[in-house]
Amino acid sequence: MIERIPEPEAGGVHLDDSSSISTSGGECGRGRGAFSCRSRGLPVPSLLPAPGVMLLSSLLSEVCEQRLSRPTLRHDERLPSGERGFSLSFVQAMRDFFGQRGGLSLPTVEACHSPSFPANICRLTSSTGLSLVESCYGIAKGRGISTGRLFGAATTTFSYSWEGTTFEDVLCAFENMQRDAPADRFFWCDVFCASQNLLA
Repeated sequence: MIERIPEPEAGGVHLDDSSSISTSGGECGRGRGAFSCRSRGLPVPSLLPAPGVMLLSSLLSEVCEQRLSRPTLRHDERLPSGERGFSLSFVQAMRDFFGQRGGLSLPTVEACHSPSFPANICRLTSSTGLSLVESCYGIAKGRGISTGRLFGAATTTFSYSWEGTTFEDVLCAFENMQRDAPADRFFWCDVFCASQNLLA
């Protein structure tokens, strides 16, 4: 079981390999002092996010307006916490999906469960009561879609500022790891890998 790392100071993020990323002087936060792929001169990865976007869109089409009192799967049926890692391909899918719906500039806490944002993570997972990763994994499994490029055993644990970081800041932090990241790196971050409907 991977435990959540205590939150850093507002506006900061931390990776479990002791590589911290400054939030000063970047472009991703639209003037909020965020880190950015572009601020370091790194190319924005051109991975194909289509499968991940399709899975996220499917969740949105299955929204349950009444929150479930418990997840749709028993604890022993759920994907183990350490197996809920997600790849840069899924990060790109989230950037496309949430960007199309105006969610990137929101503080992470609002992107997670603000009623004013219709595609918030709690709403996306309302039909399952599971984490975002588990919910997407379940749809893919049911449709016979390979998830090897999207999900796998977590190799890097990530923490962030709940209110002091925009959703785009968080995604940029993952993207900034592309230069040195091995191809099989999978991130674990509670907002995507833990059931937010149970925690909210």
